Amino acid sequence: LVFALSPRSFLWQVMGGGITRSFGAFFLLLFLYKAMQLFKNKNTKELILMILFGAGAVLSHPQTAFHAVLGGTLIFIFYGFSKRGFVSAFFCSLGAALVTAPWWFTVLTRYGLQPFISAGQTSQRTLESYLGILKFDGLGDYLFFPTLLFALIGFWAAFKHGEFFLITWAMLAYLIDHRGGAGIAFLALSMLAGLGMHKFLTWINRADSEQACPEFDRRVDAVFMKPKIQILLFGLIFYFVLVASIFDFQLINTSLKADDLEMIDWVKSNVGGKKTFLLSTGHEFSMSDPLQEWFPALTNQYSATTMQGLEWTLGAGFFLWYDQLIAFQHCADVNCVCEWSTGNGVDYDYLIVTIPPGSDENELATSLRSLAVSTSSSVIHLLVYESESSLVFKLTK
Repeated sequence: LVFALSPRSFLWQVMGGGITRSFGAFFLLLFLYKAMQLFKNKNTKELILMILFGAGAVLSHPQTAFHAVLGGTLIFIFYGFSKRGFVSAFFCSLGAALVTAPWWFTVLTRYGLQPFISAGQTSQRTLESYLGILKFDGLGDYLFFPTLLFALIGFWAAFKHGEFFLITWAMLAYLIDHRGGAGIAFLALSMLAGLGMHKFLTWINRADSEQACPEFDRRVDAVFMKPKIQILLFGLIFYFVLVASIFDFQLINTSLKADDLEMIDWVKSNVGGKKTFLLSTGHEFSMSDPLQEWFPALTNQYSATTMQGLEWTLGAGFFLWYDQLIAFQHCADVNCVCEWSTGNGVDYDYLIVTIPPGSDENELATSLRSLAVSTSSSVIHLLVYESESSLVFKLTK
């Protein structure tokens, strides 16, 4: 319940890049489940399924492949550390490597390890970034507080009973992979929150505290049969559904609108060849800007202001370029665009300026309106497409 209704489990799985992330998470969950079953039952069927699900995780998303290795290794250490468990782990690793060989062999022979090394440098591994998880500076953080509270209770219960697997998994996932580890760590955090919720409801029921151990016993159903517990549980479920619904509106607002699609369709139909576009959209964070994200895929053109995909090529320069893209979104006149283009060595053919709603009066919205007016009067920019929400200019020289 906690996992399914938490925005942290579905926001980035629904967005454009989530096509791969969602499959990766799906196969990762099945892989880890079968890993637990393998070391418990030790039969060939579980081994074969574990190999297939592990291969699915690797082929879906490279980051998920890393966490499949991490999670599988921890399950082996905590629950399968024996001679037979070692043999099972060996054959699982070998089987997954063989099934995925066509993919990784092709990638390594064409590009080597450099894309993976580059992607590994696109997370900010500083003390401040790690401590950022402790800062409650947004609506999502405050709405997440009840889940965090239950997780802390579950953490205490697991620690008290010597169950360190979930704790270790969550900490290592986040510390080793700061860029995407939080989403994986939330798997363990959700289970800790589930344990914490059970213990909390047991306290409310004034039951024996021993019933709140991480391993549910046969008397757990009796706790949830109490009317006051059912009312409280229903209230928690209603809260989680409400939070999920609030963030569902965020997803709706982070999608292409009809006017955007019309402009994209015009570009696809009227711009031939491979051209370079600059997209001034007023969104500082390109990775969650729907127009930046979808424009290259839907038009088959190149967007120099789209961040997606550059983690495989920029390496340590990833965040330097990210700062430059933020600076570009603040350009309020055509001279700023030209200076930015020259300073960064970006030759462009078209400039797209989106027009914000009249009710939007923040700094970036003001810059967009100013840029639209400035570019319209530029002698080297020709207006080739106009709608209520966007302008497309062609650079004439």
